[in-house]
Amino acid sequence: MEYDKDNLLEILNKSKNKKIAVIGDIMLDRYRWGNHARMSPEAPVPVIEIDSTSESLGGAANVFNNLYFLGAKPIVIGVVGNDEAGEIIKKKVQTENLPTDGIFIDSTRVTSVKERVISNGQHVVRLDWEGRSKVSEEIQRKIIDYLNTIIRDLDAVIIQDYNKGVIDAELIDKVIAKCIANETILAVDPKIENFFNYKKTTLFKPNVPETEKALGMNIKTQSDVRKAGRELLDRMECGCVLITQGRDGMTLFHKNGTVEQIQSHVRKVSDVSGAGDTVIASFTLALTTGASYVDAAHIAAISAGIVCEEVGVVPVEIRKIREYLENPSE
Repeated sequence: MEYDKDNLLEILNKSKNKKIAVIGDIMLDRYRWGNHARMSPEAPVPVIEIDSTSESLGGAANVFNNLYFLGAKPIVIGVVGNDEAGEIIKKKVQTENLPTDGIFIDSTRVTSVKERVISNGQHVVRLDWEGRSKVSEEIQRKIIDYLNTIIRDLDAVIIQDYNKGVIDAELIDKVIAKCIANETILAVDPKIENFFNYKKTTLFKPNVPETEKALGMNIKTQSDVRKAGRELLDRMECGCVLITQGRDGMTLFHKNGTVEQIQSHVRKVSDVSGAGDTVIASFTLALTTGASYVDAAHIAAISAGIVCEEVGVVPVEIRKIREYLENPSE
């Protein structure tokens, strides 16, 4: 389906300073950059000589980061451990002059860290440090209390679930109820454990593997995608369902029964890490401007294509979306 360039540019112009809260599993993405030129004498593995290390916001904090670079005023809400990684995350949020009041410290937990080794421009291996136990009732209460204090000022809320213990059925019910009561846009990127708890949201955005697991079906063709999407729309009672399909783009299901295929805008693939975070951030931000679901989906597809061109988890910048709209072939 084709898009109207002028419509999308106008949406981008209206998106500045929108207030969006992101609730979910906060992580730190760490990168070791280097090169390999020989094999180890100890085992049949390459020896990577590390040249540099970089760190960026990950998980729900990456959705926050995407919103920030798109010109919004995001607020991240979640949990970190009382450790170095947690401090790094808080300092990175503070650097962007945005509040850290929603980042709660739990000394019984470890901050989730995903460490990737990039050698000769290729992703070689990933090391994870994390806990998956459910956060305490006290922490959950703090999350809801904090949301209560800010929700009237919000244009939207995003729930970003990575199955690390922050999101459960009780928290989901409370967030949905508060968003409905305040007529606040609520977008969800689900994981399988709580998949069917997200009823009556504005946007429900699973990918194909998540949809297959939840519905117990194989999705091989576009016909399968349409069957699955219609079932999800009926069961979730949401405003729209957006099933992301990687290189095949995404399919948008409207409440009125309309189904629209949104093409992929990937010009070259360097790394797909974080593309889903970019999709939900850019789609939700577009909705806060009054954009239609289909225009929001086009912006999300373009945004995801841009971040897939970069190595590592990186946020999309609004200027790059504008540049793409003006010169999509470059």
